Amino acid sequence: MTTDIAIRPALAGDVADIARLHRAIWCDTYRDLAPAEVYRVLDEDYRRAMGRYFGHSASGSARVPG
Repeated sequence: MTTDIAIRPALAGDVADIARLHRAIWCDTYRDLAPAEVYRVLDEDYRRAMGRYFGHSASGSARVPG
């Protein structure tokens, strides 16, 4: 089975999806290590804000499937 995957630069419209994915991965990875309060503070709104910050200050290195 072959699956073709195309990678493209991330766009401003990708921020919410990237934030959602990042939070899900982070929560799964650190669920036994981080206290519950961390999950409330580092929610999707926080991650979207950070994504916008890093997206605008980065040199175009962010890539997403597309």
